Amino acid sequence: IILQKITDELKCLKETQDFLKIPVTDFVLEDAKIIKDDLNVEQISKIMYEMPHPCVMYNEKIITPWDICLILLSEQIKQFES
Repeated sequence: IILQKITDELKCLKETQDFLKIPVTDFVLEDAKIIKDDLNVEQISKIMYEMPHPCVMYNEKIITPWDICLILLSEQIKQFES
């Protein structure tokens, strides 16, 4: 996503000589999905699954699909039975 933004939208490799000098106001960013409730892994996963660029913020911390993977690999995760 970052490389696509730099090459396509900022035209770094095509027209712009030094994209680092482009003003930050030229960047159009998506608003972060802010989660106020303490949701479980399944609920947050469902929210992110429906997002084109999955990322949520909870208690000023960013949560990504990679964070969910790390949680699922944790030895401290509880196993639930159906």
